[in-house]
Amino acid sequence: MSIITRALRLLVATLLAFIAAGCASTVYKDAATTYVVATRDLVNQISIVSKRSADAENARRRQLVISDKSCPIQKDRIFVRKPGDTSVRFSQFIQRFKNAEESGNCKTILDCEQGGGGATCSNACYSEAAVDCLTTIEGYYAIEIANIPASVTDSPAKKMASVLAKQLSDIEYGGAVPLASRVTIDGMKILAEYMDLLDKAATANTSDLEEQATSLTTRMGKVVDVYDKLSKEKVSSSDQSTRDNITKSIGAIGQLAKDVQLMRDNAKDAEKIKAAVNANSANVDVLINSVEVVATSDDMSAAAQENLNVLAARNAIATRFHQTDDESTRGELLDKSTALKYPNIDTSQDALKRVFDSLRKSHKTLVSLVQSPTNDQIGQLRNDEFQQFKTLATDAAGVFSQLSGFF
Repeated sequence: MSIITRALRLLVATLLAFIAAGCASTVYKDAATTYVVATRDLVNQISIVSKRSADAENARRRQLVISDKSCPIQKDRIFVRKPGDTSVRFSQFIQRFKNAEESGNCKTILDCEQGGGGATCSNACYSEAAVDCLTTIEGYYAIEIANIPASVTDSPAKKMASVLAKQLSDIEYGGAVPLASRVTIDGMKILAEYMDLLDKAATANTSDLEEQATSLTTRMGKVVDVYDKLSKEKVSSSDQSTRDNITKSIGAIGQLAKDVQLMRDNAKDAEKIKAAVNANSANVDVLINSVEVVATSDDMSAAAQENLNVLAARNAIATRFHQTDDESTRGELLDKSTALKYPNIDTSQDALKRVFDSLRKSHKTLVSLVQSPTNDQIGQLRNDEFQQFKTLATDAAGVFSQLSGFF
């Protein structure tokens, strides 16, 4: 079958689908571009920036692990002590749970923090018994706060879990990659796919709608399962407010999965699709809002780490600069130092805000287009807003690309 014949058959089939559903046959979007494609570079760059700052911190912790030949590297998780840092203490968390306080594993940490415990307390790595203790008390807190509604902000358990999370994140080797970045990436991908799903609903592309809805519900189900498991095992990786927004995101994804399944089951009924899209609207808004908070918080955290990395690199270069008498070498070092730029957090925060504001506008217009698919004015508005979203996503990706280019 020739390419032209296949194209004609596809066109006829598409037109018949539109006519059967009583919807317009006008496609208001650049057919070669989808929301998934438009957000891909941005999502990748957010991932790179977050991973780079985490990698820099893990590189420092790796040196501590290597320096300690007794380090229990066979464990799933490795915790290290910051040289000279006595601010990280776990007694208050251990003593909150009687089973933990009385366990032999936790006794090693209590002894160290009470001034005993011997040489093991000064090792770079926490001992195998200490690791088991820390993961146990973390699990206790995770189970406890999992049953506390996100709306409850004055819970003593939540406050203590927030401090514990910060301390564990500060000392875990390989654990610096924040959960927030993973939620941001998954959330953005799901939102982009859902926006494409609305496009198909607006154009009554029922076969693609059914197939993509099935794929999306499967993806969202897996995402919820993974994060639900993590939330019950770990409290580390984020501050409390970020974890609350992560919880909101996970809940919104789970609810949206049910909504999309409803769309899939009614893919051939235009009126039921309209009703489902209307019902979904609030859930999508919740997801957009929660993912935005997580993304901006994660960006600020990454920028803070990048600032520290640049400062440390410049200080190292300055030390070499002051130690050399060779002017040529000093010139090279000067160029290296000035080439290391501090990230502009305002620029990246503004870029994210514009993307999410544009995403909200696009979603609102797409919902209107699903309700009135023959309205050319709404269709044109949808096209304009999609093009604006695509441009903003590209621009934001460029900003994050610059942030990831320091070293």
